[in-house]
Amino acid sequence: ETLPQVELNCLEFKFDNVKFMISQTQVLKVRNIGQRPIQLSFIPTPDKENTISKPWLSLKPERALILTDEEVSIELTVLVDSELAPLIQDNTEKLEDILVLHLDGGKDFFLSVIGTYLQSCFGSSLETLVHVHTYIREVPTADLIDLTLSSSWEEYDKNSCRKINHPPPLDMPKELYQLITHLNTNGLEAENLFTDGGLTAEQEKIREFIY
Repeated sequence: ETLPQVELNCLEFKFDNVKFMISQTQVLKVRNIGQRPIQLSFIPTPDKENTISKPWLSLKPERALILTDEEVSIELTVLVDSELAPLIQDNTEKLEDILVLHLDGGKDFFLSVIGTYLQSCFGSSLETLVHVHTYIREVPTADLIDLTLSSSWEEYDKNSCRKINHPPPLDMPKELYQLITHLNTNGLEAENLFTDGGLTAEQEKIREFIY
């Protein structure tokens, strides 16, 4: 019996400028060029135990049956939510993953997935934000990690901030101040302001404005 044979459109996927709570999707196309139907599925790598991908990456479908000379499209979607953002901000988690596409009775294909994340105030601690006087994306990643991981703010203020000529911390994060000011100016008469969900597009605009 002949071994399963497939043709893949890509083995490396790069997601640029990933933003908080805004998904990005790319498509893996797998064509059966063999002489019999093929069953394929994603399987875990040793470092991921029972999961086939990192938590910020989802696959749809995760398994499929492809008839001869037919093709299946698999969506790879990256999404950084409120749980993952802090881990990515402090470099605990990276947008890097290896996927294993397994063919029943055949070989495995290894797919590389990488991404670049745009730093955001969402996922940053209040302690970090009061030390950031400019837009957080303008702060070098190394400096932002130092701010996030510093265990003694008093020591950081006296030594590190002075060393890099950093201004004293703000009384409150500027992002929070912007939101409060806007609500005080425009939202006092709005009904059900904190009970009705907003439109997704509007939420994205607000996040991008204060990022």
